[in-house]
Amino acid sequence: MSKLSKTLVTLALCSALSISSVQADNYFHVKASQPLIVSMMAPYVDKVEMTSTQKDILRSFFNEVVSQDVVDYLIDSNLNYFKGVENGSADMDVGKHLGMDKFVLFVNKGLKLIDIQTLNEYLVLEQEILDAMDKDTCGGLLKMNSGIAQIDSNYLLKSMRARMQTLSDDKLKLYFDIQAKALKLGFANKDKQDPVMPSELKTKASEILQQEMVSYFQNFNDDESQYLNKLWENYLSNPRDMDNDDYCVLGTLMLDAMLNIENKEDRYLVLDLTRLK
Repeated sequence: MSKLSKTLVTLALCSALSISSVQADNYFHVKASQPLIVSMMAPYVDKVEMTSTQKDILRSFFNEVVSQDVVDYLIDSNLNYFKGVENGSADMDVGKHLGMDKFVLFVNKGLKLIDIQTLNEYLVLEQEILDAMDKDTCGGLLKMNSGIAQIDSNYLLKSMRARMQTLSDDKLKLYFDIQAKALKLGFANKDKQDPVMPSELKTKASEILQQEMVSYFQNFNDDESQYLNKLWENYLSNPRDMDNDDYCVLGTLMLDAMLNIENKEDRYLVLDLTRLK
């Protein structure tokens, strides 16, 4: 259950990064003049239909959050890769080497540090976005972000399109505002150990979640309930073998169940469990 729970709070990896190729001789010039990730954003934006307001929101997010310190850290941490690009021994897909994994790690770490009410707001938006995706994209993204599948630019592009097509301008701004807060917190605390939930609270939260899922499955007819219980068993035994559609169904239902726990203290305790596992 921990991998799927972790998945539900690490969806920030579809965080509007470009998967474009940049000429090798531009790398260090970009580092000196402007954030590299901002420069990578332009071709990505071109591939997704956006209104001018949406583009402003996205550019504001990158301009506000991706400081030169973050860019320098990303570049320095991938220095051997850049040297490989420079001498022609590495491929040019910078999205697989710069920005993706490190950027996502910062956001994920930050999501473990933001206040629980803000996390709740963020996951409500994620729920809306996931519901708007086709199951293959949704499941592929969840798998990718839970660490059981490779980062795939196709899923990232589709997820960005879903955000732009689903969220209103106000919701989109809130989404990136929260993500910005998480990124800043994650980068500022990148060398610190993640917080750990006390064992007694972890046990209590796990019991609440288990009860909620059992109760939630009872809302479906017999065939559907049997199917969902089978998915649950498959996930507990080997989530890597689940196909994207099934993984999406289980992940989105679990998120829905957590966000609908009526007692706010219980809900926040479960959400705290899922992000601190």
